[in-house]
Amino acid sequence: MSNEIQLKSVSWERIYLRLVIGPSGQDQTKRQEGALAVFLADATTGRCCGRAQTKALSDGSVEAVWNVTNRGDERCLAPGAYRFALTDNDRFVGYLRADQALSDSDAEGKDAPAVLDREFRYQKTGSYRVELSGSKDGELVVRILQKSPAGGMKGAASKSKKKLLTAYYLMQKKRYAIHAESRKKTVLFLTEQAEQLGDNLTAVYEKLRARGDGYRLLTSCRSIRTKAYGKKSTLRLLSLMAQSGVIVIDDHVPILDWLMLGEDTKLIQLWHAGVGFKATGYSRWGHSGAVGPVSCHRQISLATVSSLQIRRIFSELWGIDDARVIPCGIPRMDAFLDPEIAAVTKERLLQRYPICKGKKVILLAPTYRGRSKKDAHYPFEKIDFPALRDAADRQGYIVLCKMHPWVKETGYVPKECQDVILETDPDASINDLFLITDLLITDYSSNLFEFSVLQRPMLFYAFDEEEYGRDRGFHRPYRENAPGKVVSSFSQLLSAIETEDFEAEKLTEYVKRHFDHPDTGACDRVIDWLIEGRMPDAYRDALTLYQEETDRWKRMRFPV
Repeated sequence: MSNEIQLKSVSWERIYLRLVIGPSGQDQTKRQEGALAVFLADATTGRCCGRAQTKALSDGSVEAVWNVTNRGDERCLAPGAYRFALTDNDRFVGYLRADQALSDSDAEGKDAPAVLDREFRYQKTGSYRVELSGSKDGELVVRILQKSPAGGMKGAASKSKKKLLTAYYLMQKKRYAIHAESRKKTVLFLTEQAEQLGDNLTAVYEKLRARGDGYRLLTSCRSIRTKAYGKKSTLRLLSLMAQSGVIVIDDHVPILDWLMLGEDTKLIQLWHAGVGFKATGYSRWGHSGAVGPVSCHRQISLATVSSLQIRRIFSELWGIDDARVIPCGIPRMDAFLDPEIAAVTKERLLQRYPICKGKKVILLAPTYRGRSKKDAHYPFEKIDFPALRDAADRQGYIVLCKMHPWVKETGYVPKECQDVILETDPDASINDLFLITDLLITDYSSNLFEFSVLQRPMLFYAFDEEEYGRDRGFHRPYRENAPGKVVSSFSQLLSAIETEDFEAEKLTEYVKRHFDHPDTGACDRVIDWLIEGRMPDAYRDALTLYQEETDRWKRMRFPV
């Protein structure tokens, strides 16, 4: 390899390995953007197995970033040994050397080689380990070791069951293959998290039905915690999926972690949540309970987000390429932003909660604690309800409490506080409640997302910020991105309420960054761009370029 190119530093940021590759001290010539490319090559065969993302730095160096959950084609690297192959204007110049960078970092007290190793836990007992070392020739070597989740006899039985269900699905697909044109116009709206469609799915379903574009619309709603989640409903679901050319989801679908739909089925992800702070999907890698290397998310054909500036947050979550994530907007926000619908909704809520008439309203809406739906809870002892009642009353507020849907506990508001503090109905729509809310108190929840468009103040009660970040993980710095004041104690929360210290000036930039289309056209864009495939040329071209580039590097081989 040319002596002009050296590995200057190695570091980790969550699921990203960052390499700074630069010219030697004798040659600080700035590199042409995109000229130096970095690939992951099988150490034995030289076959190209992945590509890092690169960008030129001001001093002529290049930063190469490898996402351990996505080698470049929406898959993880398989267990084995790999080297970093460098090309300059498509000409192979050698493998990246490790000796100088690793010895420098050790000497300076930075990340030593052993510290640079990382183990990423997933599911209950699975792990994906990345080890970095130098070869005998001084080249940087990446070793992948994977431990699959424990299975035993129960796991063996499950594998047999999955094979039978897959065979049934393929049989059903073959049956409906003769109705190819009808299948293209059949759309299945699917959730495995509830017994009714979520807001995004409902919004697109109703819009598609109202437009009358000749689509056949199907629905399947199951929740793993109910009796409906059984053999009969599974066979029905497999039949519905086999009939459908398009499947629209809004969350993780467990059956699609192992059932492969095939290229003749388009899977569209609407996602149920906006942008909060808690890590989920592949952003959670390294935390027990995260998704496995192969999951439902990998099958996503296209997905919608609210703006180009935040698309990478979601592509990381799903472990897919940025090009698949299109800023159509959030479907459920069409009604939320419609003035006529909002006026009717507000009046209905004031009739349901008459105590709010003529008062300012605080909505207390934190996220859950726990790992999943099964153990979701909220530590109500962290709320001093009598003190909150008195502070709110002095400022002319009524407090509505809306817990995360997974938190089933009720009756947590003391009777003596219920003249000012009320629990909302469990099935109340939080977007509807926003319309009568003057101040939102939340924590790490994504509910701040829609509320921010109203340009009303928020407080973030983060009493367990360090613990939550360690156990659950944040996908971006919390305090830097919260569009309002963050408090760590309940006394600070009460003080902020009484002094109206909300740091509301942070909202303007937040909304500008997060919303490309603050209008009522998201459902139409989802239908036109994602379901019908008539997206703007820029997004179509990006998808084509991604596929062409992926096909190209998969054909590459480097010297061994």
